[in-house]
Amino acid sequence: MSLTASLRRNWRGCLLCVTPIALSSLLFTSGSQISKCTFMMGICTVYWVTEALPLPVTALLPLVMAPMLGVLTSDEVCGIFFSDLNMLVIGAVFVASAVEESNLHRRIALRLMLLIGVQPKRLLLSIVSITSFLSMWIANTVATSMMSPIVQTLIAGQLEARRSIAPALGRKSNSDVTDTEPETEELKTLSIIDGDNGHAIETMDKHNSDGLKDEGDELMMKNDIEDGEWKDMRKIFNLAVCYSANIGGIGTLLGTPPNLVLAKTVGDFASDGIGPITYASWMKFGMPTTLFSLTIAYLWMSVSIFGFKNTILCKRTTSKREDRLMRKVLLKEYEGLGAMSFHEKVVLSHFVILLLLFFTRDPGFIAGWASFFPKKYVKDSIPAILILCSLFVWPKHRPTYSPTPQEAAINWKTAALKFPWGILLLFGGGYTLAQASKTSGLSDVLVDYLSFVSTLPPWLTVLILSSLTCVITEITSNTVITIITLPILGNLAMKFQVNPLVYMLPVTAAASMAFMLPVATPPNAMIYSLGDVKMTEMIKSGFAMNILGIISINLVSNTVGYWAFSLDTVPSWVLQLDDVTGNGTGPPMINSTIFKAFENVTIATNGSTFI
Repeated sequence: MSLTASLRRNWRGCLLCVTPIALSSLLFTSGSQISKCTFMMGICTVYWVTEALPLPVTALLPLVMAPMLGVLTSDEVCGIFFSDLNMLVIGAVFVASAVEESNLHRRIALRLMLLIGVQPKRLLLSIVSITSFLSMWIANTVATSMMSPIVQTLIAGQLEARRSIAPALGRKSNSDVTDTEPETEELKTLSIIDGDNGHAIETMDKHNSDGLKDEGDELMMKNDIEDGEWKDMRKIFNLAVCYSANIGGIGTLLGTPPNLVLAKTVGDFASDGIGPITYASWMKFGMPTTLFSLTIAYLWMSVSIFGFKNTILCKRTTSKREDRLMRKVLLKEYEGLGAMSFHEKVVLSHFVILLLLFFTRDPGFIAGWASFFPKKYVKDSIPAILILCSLFVWPKHRPTYSPTPQEAAINWKTAALKFPWGILLLFGGGYTLAQASKTSGLSDVLVDYLSFVSTLPPWLTVLILSSLTCVITEITSNTVITIITLPILGNLAMKFQVNPLVYMLPVTAAASMAFMLPVATPPNAMIYSLGDVKMTEMIKSGFAMNILGIISINLVSNTVGYWAFSLDTVPSWVLQLDDVTGNGTGPPMINSTIFKAFENVTIATNGSTFI
């Protein structure tokens, strides 16, 4: 075996050895705290980007290196690994695990599909809306793994419905059934059953007694069933799952890790340790961003399949008979779940209570229930852990007088096996690097190198930052990107005395806009592994989605973002920190309007003006 082939085969081992050696000059030439922190951060960044080690394993390196290099103490590092944010993740993930175990998410998905409709355009809308909704509350990987089989069933059912009706319409078909073959079985009357009470709520005759065709039949007679048509539909429907799973996570604070990274980073900057981002306040920005991005994504995918005219004019693309058969497929899936179980009811009630506790802790417009406790004592992790403990108390089945111990609504062994422990380690390692960078002074050095952005208009700075984030997150973890960049952007904003969220909000949202490559996000990889989407198709479609995503993020950040977080004002904790460092005093005067994307923000402080 040649040396080149050996290196290519063992590149991970080579990289693990070469990286520390290449960066070791930082320790011997200077030996300052900044150089030590740079050495540690350089190693972790290289290992994270290349995945020479699993991401969670690399995240453990600061736990060892920071104390040994004298940057942080062991107690400080361990405290970061088990912060309030990590406890929030633990509680939320276990509750989501209970939802998954009870099969409640599948019942919700199928029920919503029946309500929205079974026409192809409505099915696409169902896939987009339901997948994104699930991704707001459970891991996007779980949402994708649950929706993907449903989509495959829908595609197979839609194709079978059109092929089965083709002979009756007297048209050519590429299916096994030809137009010369008689229809061997009369279409039967279909009763739509309400899955909750078992009563028939609608009855339709699928074969008109007078032999007349409905309005959709004429449309079906004009076109042949082309395999390419259904390949395109299968491709777009599958891509809709991963696109919606990625976008949906922006909607809630727990939807995706970058949102939590932002909340933790801003909380560390704030003097009171709380910061402006809570579960309720984030949704004022996250939900509009998700809805706007999903609307653009849906329109683009609908035009790709059905054409611009059919999409805009909402023209029917299938016959009523096909829709009835398609509805029968969905009803069969839904009725297979049976009546709603006691387990599902327990999990659903706990889930609703948890959301209410999140929203009412500190809603902003009125005093929340957290005001009954000392300030800073109660955060979002408290209700999450409270509901988690309650699920271990409530029984899985309806209580009886049987002496046999009742099984709890959530099983520890099952939940522990499914728990993504790696994300906790990734959070801990990233926050350790951020704290080490702040303590050693490395963040100040990096900010000095980025001072040139002060000459750019804020909207252009935001556009550049979000675009770079969107590109970089295609090849590395979005959690890693936000962990590394958000603390730097926060320090940069404070140096210029602007609201740090002006830079941090769009970057956080852009970290979830990764659509081009399978390695970008787990949902992308899961959809690509099905084999229905080629690499070139994913790149081509994902590139368009990236452009649309960047546009939507910048529009929402420069409009809704200013309303949700008052981005045109500088928080008091920014001024306090700035006074401590001696970079400025006094409150800034800011001229702004709601359309920040179209004008500069002028900040006058002690005679100095930054544009």
